[in-house]
Formats: sequence, C-alpha cells, structure tokens
Amino acid sequence: MASNGIPASDKAEALAQESARIDKLREQNASKRNVGEKRSHPTTPNDRNIRARNNTGEEEVTIKDENLPYMRELRKHHISRCKADKQMKFLQQCLNKGNFPKQLLTKLSPQTPTKPMEFQIKWQKGLVTLASTLTTLLLEYWTTHYNTTDKEINNLTKLIKNNLNSKEASLIIKICEEAEIRFVENQARNVPKKTQQEIQKNSRTRNRPGGEPVTTPTD
Repeated sequence: MASNGIPASDKAEALAQESARIDKLREQNASKRNVGEKRSHPTTPNDRNIRARNNTGEEEVTIKDENLPYMRELRKHHISRCKADKQMKFLQQCLNKGNFPKQLLTKLSPQTPTKPMEFQIKWQKGLVTLASTLTTLLLEYWTTHYNTTDKEINNLTKLIKNNLNSKEASLIIKICEEAEIRFVENQARNVPKKTQQEIQKNSRTRNRPGGEPVTTPTD
C-alpha cells in the first residue's frame, strides 16, 4: 500500500485514465485545427479586420484595426483625385468646344429702353465671355485641387511605408489603388446613359427658337 493510504494499483489506474483523457483531448484539438485549415472561418459584421492573400496564396495578410484609419484616409484621397481629374477633363472639353455648363450660362437681359440688334449681339457675346471666364476659374480650382491631393497621396503613402510593416503597407496601398480603378470603371459605365440624355437635351434645345446650348456637367 502507498504511504498516502491509496493502493498502488488504484493510483496507477488513475494515472493511466488521466493520461488517456489528455491524449484524447489532444487528438480532438488536432482534429479541430485540421478542419479549420480546410474550412474558412465565416466573417461577422463586427469583424473589422481586412484580410487578403498575396499572389502565391501562401500567406494571409491582415490590416490591424489601429491601422485602418491610414487606409480610409488614403482611399479618400485616391477617390478625391479621381473626381478632380474627371472635373478637369469635363471643363477643358467645355472650353475647347465653347459649349459651357448650363449653370454658368445666364439669360440676364440689359435694362435698357431699347435693344438694338447690334447691342444685343454684343450683349450675348459678353454673356458667353462670362461663362468662359467662370469655366476657366473652375478649371483652375480643380487643377489646384488635383495637384494638392496628389501630393497628399504621396506623403501619406510614404508615412504608411515608414510606420507599418511592409506587407501590411503594401496591402493598404493596393486596396486604395484598386478603389480608384473601380471608381473610374463605374464612371465609364455611366457615360453611355448620360451621353444619350445629353443628346436628347441638346436636340430639344436646338428645336426651340432662340435656344441656347446645353451641356450636362459631371457630378
């Protein structure tokens, strides 16, 4: 009999049972890990981590919650630069064609007792010149905004590379660049519909006596 009063045979049996129980738990945990590797974990609305695999599919890269503000800010600047570029192209096209946004065309009439034809022609040219000047001012604004945003993107990209690990930084930059590409693609898909609407508006304008040219400005 053992010194503590427990028979040696009983103690050995208890140890054997405990060892078997531990071995069984290890086998169950190993089985769960294997299943987890084969089956992806479902995401929940509260799971704010963004994950993506690299091109080889061998490693999973995770953006930590504390680094998500970097991504949001960089993505915002990418979209802002894209919108500025769109406005610049539209306004430059207006200046090239002399067909200005309808919001900049005014129908202001001169407060004169008479309106000789020569005077009316000069007045209309003055209104067109005003629309051209306003369009030029808008183009200058969006060009400055584009250049400023572009610098912000470059500075923020350097900040991300310097403060985050290389894989996480690369993932954030890639996500933001792809967001800008998708924005351009979505805008391109909307062009045919907007173009058709513009053609219809211009057609109705040309059919009206004394109608003025109409263009559809971008959003």
